[in-house]
Amino acid sequence: MDKIGSLSRSDQTEFKKRDFQEKYYSYILKRIEDGERADNSLIALRKLRQGLIATNRSDKFAVKVYKTSFDIALRCKNNDEIRLALTRLSEIDNNHVWHQLFEINQLSNRVNSVIHSTDRLVQKLRRCILDCNYHSYFELIDSLSGYQKSMMLLLVDKFRHLAYSIIAKAYLKLPIGILMHRLRLESESTCMEFLQQQNWLFDASNFSSSTTLNFKTRTVT
Repeated sequence: MDKIGSLSRSDQTEFKKRDFQEKYYSYILKRIEDGERADNSLIALRKLRQGLIATNRSDKFAVKVYKTSFDIALRCKNNDEIRLALTRLSEIDNNHVWHQLFEINQLSNRVNSVIHSTDRLVQKLRRCILDCNYHSYFELIDSLSGYQKSMMLLLVDKFRHLAYSIIAKAYLKLPIGILMHRLRLESESTCMEFLQQQNWLFDASNFSSSTTLNFKTRTVT
């Protein structure tokens, strides 16, 4: 273990080796059990995550690492690390992210003071997910502020794409301004970027909230 601790301060190539990644993770857990400061553990986990990303590792071990990173980030009240851990988890294990959000109250005193699994907030979020109800989700976001809103915004991209897929099937044409409102896209440039990701073709000079989307031809008129 001492050798692993020494390597963690110098040889970054070791973090690309699977056996070292697993030994280093055990080393981190042992340090946590021994009372290691949460912020120091978060730094160590960040190094390990960099190795996982460099090797495109996305197995059950990687899920455990990101889950631990999420837990420790909550203890540190580090919103950036929370977002990074959840973003990566959503890429490699989407079901785990939903579970984490449902049970988030159990993970730290910080979250316990803000949100509880029995609160109506979590019940509303659970219902939005189960019903695939993007409208209720965005209404929920609009009603929140501070830390609660930051946590719920972690899901905004998923609900935005869900909303788009439903709208695209339901409408032949729709004014861009209405789409922006329904997807909570704050500017025309953001809307253009989103539509380009959906393979829309249009002349940016003719793009405005008053023009119309044709979902059949994927053109703007």
